[in-house]
Amino acid sequence: MADPGNYFLTEEGQGVEIESKTLKAFVQLAFLTLACGLVFLIVRGYGLENSAFVTSLLIAIIGFPINHALPHRLRLPFFVGISMVAIIATLGSTNAVWLVGIGSIFILLAHLPIAYKHRVACQLALLGMLIVWRSELLPSSIPQAIWPILGSMFIFRMIIYMYDLRKQSTAFNVWRSYSYFFMMPNVNFTLLPVIDYKNLFAVYYPKNTPELEIYHKGLALLFRGVIHLLLYRLVYQNVLLDPVTVTTASEAAQYLIGIFLLYLRISGYFHMISGILHLYGFNLPETHHLYFLASSFTDFWRRINIFWKDFMQKIFFYPIQFFLGKKFGPKSSLVLATAVTFVITWFLHAYQWYWIRGEFKVSVQDILFWGSLGVVVILNILVEIRFPRRRSLKAPKRTWKSELLLALKTILTFCSIVLIWNVWSTPNFTELGNVLAAFGTASLLDLAKIALFFVGLGALAIIYGHRKRGDSGLIHSNSGTNNPAGSSQKFWSSVGLTSLLASLLLYINYVPLNIHSAPLASSILNRMTSASLNATDQRLLQRGYYEELTDVGRFSAELQQLYGVRPRDWGINPLKIEDLNKFPGVSLSLSSNADFKNALVTTNALGIRDIEYAVEKPQNTFRAGIVGASHTFGSGVNNNEVYEQIVEGEINELIASSNTGIESFELLNFSMGGLGAVYKTGLIENNTERLDLDAIIYVLIDDYRRVHIEAAAHLTGPGNNQLLPEVTQLGEQLSISKETNIDVAEIKLRRHLRDLVRMHYEHINEFAAKNDVKLWFLALPLAKDQSRRTPMINEQIEMAKSLGIEVLDIRDAYDSLDDKKSVWIAPWDEHPNAEGHGLLAGRFSDVITPIILESINQK
Repeated sequence: MADPGNYFLTEEGQGVEIESKTLKAFVQLAFLTLACGLVFLIVRGYGLENSAFVTSLLIAIIGFPINHALPHRLRLPFFVGISMVAIIATLGSTNAVWLVGIGSIFILLAHLPIAYKHRVACQLALLGMLIVWRSELLPSSIPQAIWPILGSMFIFRMIIYMYDLRKQSTAFNVWRSYSYFFMMPNVNFTLLPVIDYKNLFAVYYPKNTPELEIYHKGLALLFRGVIHLLLYRLVYQNVLLDPVTVTTASEAAQYLIGIFLLYLRISGYFHMISGILHLYGFNLPETHHLYFLASSFTDFWRRINIFWKDFMQKIFFYPIQFFLGKKFGPKSSLVLATAVTFVITWFLHAYQWYWIRGEFKVSVQDILFWGSLGVVVILNILVEIRFPRRRSLKAPKRTWKSELLLALKTILTFCSIVLIWNVWSTPNFTELGNVLAAFGTASLLDLAKIALFFVGLGALAIIYGHRKRGDSGLIHSNSGTNNPAGSSQKFWSSVGLTSLLASLLLYINYVPLNIHSAPLASSILNRMTSASLNATDQRLLQRGYYEELTDVGRFSAELQQLYGVRPRDWGINPLKIEDLNKFPGVSLSLSSNADFKNALVTTNALGIRDIEYAVEKPQNTFRAGIVGASHTFGSGVNNNEVYEQIVEGEINELIASSNTGIESFELLNFSMGGLGAVYKTGLIENNTERLDLDAIIYVLIDDYRRVHIEAAAHLTGPGNNQLLPEVTQLGEQLSISKETNIDVAEIKLRRHLRDLVRMHYEHINEFAAKNDVKLWFLALPLAKDQSRRTPMINEQIEMAKSLGIEVLDIRDAYDSLDDKKSVWIAPWDEHPNAEGHGLLAGRFSDVITPIILESINQK
C-alpha cells in the first residue's frame, strides 16, 4: 500500500481515490451533525422536553463528531466521560457523586473475587439498605433527587448484568460496565428501554456495518422521536377530551383512542434515547415497531416496548418454560410460563413505580390491565398452537382476501387494546362508564365517523403492516444495500428530507401561521409550538401509568428543581381552606402569611388577600369589591404587585388631587384561585351588605369551567342551603341528591353549563339592582393562545350584555407582547408575573378610572 504522504503521486491514482473517500465521509459527517443540530433546535424551540434534557442533547451532539474522530480504543472511555459530563450538568456535582458512587458499589460487588451466590447476596443486602432509605424508614443523607435515576439505571439492568456475568457470554471491563449503567440519556429519563448488556456490545460498531450508516440511523431515530413527541402534543391538545364532556358515540371513540395514543410520548422518548446511542456507535434495533398496527395480541406484545419483551423472555419466560416443560409438556409449559411472566411483569412495573415515586403501586386498574393482557395473549397462543402458520421459505402471497383479513384483525386488535388500555389508565371507573354509555346514543353520523377511522386504520395495516422491524419510519437508513452509489444516493436523499422537514417545523415554530381560510388549522399548528395545557387544563394533564412516571416533577422536591419542571406542590395554596359545610365551600385563613408559587401571600383580618380594611366603611369613601379567580387573586406575584392594588393606588392619587368630595377609594379583593360562578355569586351575597359595598366588579375568564363542579359539590354534600333555588331545582330534575356520586352529578350538570351560568348572571344582576350597587363585568385575557376559549367567553359576554350588564373588555392587554410567555410566572404556569399584572393594571385603569370617578360624582 502506498505511503499516506504520497497518495497524489501514485500512478494508478489510488491516493486520489482514498482522499476522495475521506473527504466524502467528512462532508457526510458534517451534514449529519448539522441535521442533528436542527433536531436540537426543534426540541428546544418547541419545548418538547425539560431544560436538563436540552442541555444533555446539546452535549451529545457536540461530542458526536469528536467521538468519531477518536481511535476506536478511546471511543468507549470518551462515551463514559461525556456521560459523566451530562450527569453533572443535569444533577449537579454533589448529586452526581452520590449517584455514581452508589452505582459503583453495585458494580464492584458484582466483580468481587468470591462465589457468584455470595456476590448476589451482597448486592441484595445493599439493595435492602437502599429500600429502607428510599422508604424513609431510617434517616439518610442520600439526596432525594437521585432515587428515580438510580432506580432507572440499576433495578432491571443489574439483573441482566448479573445474568450475563454468570453465563460469561461476553467480555466485561470497567469501560463497558460504566457505559452500560451510566449511559448518557439515562440521567434525563426515568423510563429507559431495558437494554441487554450482551446485545448492547454485540452491536457496538459492528464490523460489517459502516460507521456513517449507524450515525445516519441515529439521526433518523432522533427525528422520529421528535415526530412522536409532536404527535403526542397534537393528541393531548386536540384529541383528548374530558370524560365528563363526552355525550356522543364519536366523542367516546375519540376519548378512548386519545388515551391510548398518549403512549406516543413513551415511544418518542425511546426513539430519541436510541438515536443518541447510535451517534456513539451503538447500533441498537428498534424499540417499537408500528405497535398501533398489531394484528393480534401476541403481535402487539412483540411490537410495543420490544426491549422489555426481550428482557422478560431472556430472564424469566425461557427459564420458566424450560423448567416447567420437564413436568407439564411443551403446550402446558408454554401457557404457564406466559401466565407467570405477566404476573412478574405486573410486579416489576410496580417495583419500577416504587423507585420513581417512592410507593409500591397496587391498583385494581393494574391488575385488570396485566391480567386481561395476559389472558388474551395466552388465548392467542392457544389459537396459534391449534392453527399453526404454514412455514415457507417464500414470502406468503398477498391476496385481496389475505389483506382484508389482515385489516380486520388489526381493527379488532386495536379496539381490544384501546379498551384494555383505558381500563388501565382511568383514575375513575365512573368516568369510563360515562364514556362507554355514550355509545348507546350512536347516530348515523357517529357511526360514519367511527367507520371512516377504522377504514383508514385498515388501509394503513394493508400498506404498512407487512414492514419488518427496522423498516417502519418515514426516514430510513441505507441498511442492507451493497451498492455504494445507491447507498450514497439514499444517504443524501434521507438526510436532505430530514433537514427539509426539520426546517419546516422550525419555520412553523418561529413564524406563527395565519391561514385565513382555515383558522382552526392555524390554531392547532400554533398551539403545537408550546407545551400548554389542553382544554381540560389540570384534569387531564397526565393520565395513566406511563404518563405519571414521565412527570418527573412529582418524584421529589430536589428532582423537580433540577429538571426545571412544575414542583409537586406548586398548585397548593397553604392559606386556602375547603369546607363544604359552609357556603361558599372555600375561604382563606385570616391574617396569615405563606409562600405560594414563589410569592408572598398575605391575608388581612377579613380573610382576603389585600391590605387591611375596617368592616365598617369609613366616611367619604367609595368602596368596591372585585371577585375573580387566580389571575385577580395574584397567583405567583407578591402582594403589592397584584393589578387591582396597583389600580386602587392610582385612583386614590387622582382623588387626592381633585375635588370629588370623596377622600378615598377602596377596592376589596375577594378573589381566590379556582372560583367559579357559584362561589363568586356566594361571595358577592355574603359581603355586599356586610361591608357596605358601593360597586361590584365580577371578573370573567371562563365561567363554564367550574360552575358544574361547584354546584355538584354542594348538591351532593352538606352545604347546599345557599345555592340558588334554580340550581337546587335543576338538581332535583336531574335526580341529583346527597346519595349521588359527585362524579355522576358533575357529568349530569356538565350538560347544562349555559343554563347554570345564566342563572347566576341573572341573580347577580338582580341582587345588585336590589341593593343599589353598581355592577360591572370585567373580561380578562390569558397570556397564551385563546382560540379555544374565545367562543365560550364571547358567548358569556353576550349573555351578560343581554341582561343589561356593562362589560369591561380588556382582553387586549397583552397584545403588545411578541412572546406572551415572557409574562408567565413559570415555564409551566401561564399566570401573569409582575410585568403581566402591570399590563393588566394599565388597561384596567384605562377603562375603570373614568367610570369610578363618574360613579363617585353621582354618589
